[in-house]
Amino acid sequence: MRPYYHHDDHGTGGSALSFGSRWTRTTKVLVAANVAAFLVILILSRSFPDVFEWVGFYVPNFARGAVWQPVTYMFVHAGPWHLLGNMLGLFFFGGQVERQLGTLSFLLMYFLCGVAGALLSLFQPNAMVVGASGGTLGILVAFAMLFPHARILIFFMFPIKARTLALIFAFITIVSLLGDRADGVAHWAHLGGMAVGYLWVKGRPLGRSLLAFWGARRRMMDVRRSAAEQAELDRILEKVHRDGISSLSNQERDFLNLMSRKYRDRG
Repeated sequence: MRPYYHHDDHGTGGSALSFGSRWTRTTKVLVAANVAAFLVILILSRSFPDVFEWVGFYVPNFARGAVWQPVTYMFVHAGPWHLLGNMLGLFFFGGQVERQLGTLSFLLMYFLCGVAGALLSLFQPNAMVVGASGGTLGILVAFAMLFPHARILIFFMFPIKARTLALIFAFITIVSLLGDRADGVAHWAHLGGMAVGYLWVKGRPLGRSLLAFWGARRRMMDVRRSAAEQAELDRILEKVHRDGISSLSNQERDFLNLMSRKYRDRG
């Protein structure tokens, strides 16, 4: 499946989605890291068959202190087709989501999707969970929210809107969990990733509001602090003018030296 060229006129700023423009440096690094990890683990597994239990998310070992597993399991895949499917998701959707969210926000969301998927997998205590599906499905959901009307070609033939595709994945995941299907698919990890992807994009306006609030509060505090410092500086300088430098206490001298360095650095 792949998104094809589409001018969005439904609230996403008229941006165009094109096949060649979404391959960003961040997605390249993530794909390269996954491929490299797959090859290294494949080689190690020949001599250490239990390697998956230590780098995948395996609840018994996680409970014994393998706290790195909620992150490392995202770089472990059961086979080349499993790896290919997840990397295609990163390739097709990651770049556009990163451009909308920013690189740092994109990476935080991606890894939080994976961690949430691992933690929800605690409901399957005997399962071995591997793969980047939580992260890539979180990216798919984020893409669907940012570009709901972008059309995606399934098997390069059947067009479907991104929002519809995300809803289908969510429906399949929930039905599978309710039906308690033992199909070897980490549905809890999928659910965790999709939930975080949804909440991350949904919470962007709130996040921007909080950042704006804290920025305004910080500027206000800076103004108040500057006014208080200026008032104290004026008082000390008046005292020096009236009684001489020797009349200053050690605390007043320290303050005067501090202000002198501060204004010298600004100049």
